[in-house]
Amino acid sequence: MSADGTVRGQQEYQDHGPLQPLNVHTLDVQTVLCSDDSTEASLFGNATVDGTGSHPYRIDLKDAGEPGSDDKYGIFIPSAGYNSGLQTLRGGDVQIRRQ
Repeated sequence: MSADGTVRGQQEYQDHGPLQPLNVHTLDVQTVLCSDDSTEASLFGNATVDGTGSHPYRIDLKDAGEPGSDDKYGIFIPSAGYNSGLQTLRGGDVQIRRQ
């Protein structure tokens, strides 16, 4: 969140298949919901799928603590019929901070 309270951010997600390969690039972040203990969050907005359209998405995040060895990420795009399910990250670190 920026200093003026605007929610901002972007991400790119790629599923290399083999069942349903796709590329998702967020266009905006409209809403962020965080758990009281800042261990889980859901982001809502719109994204392109394979470079086209504007598809509503939900991204679910789970911060399992440092150093991020059991953090989770999931993306759901109902208009594309896509749900990754909540998956443990192979690399990286989810950090949820409330302001």
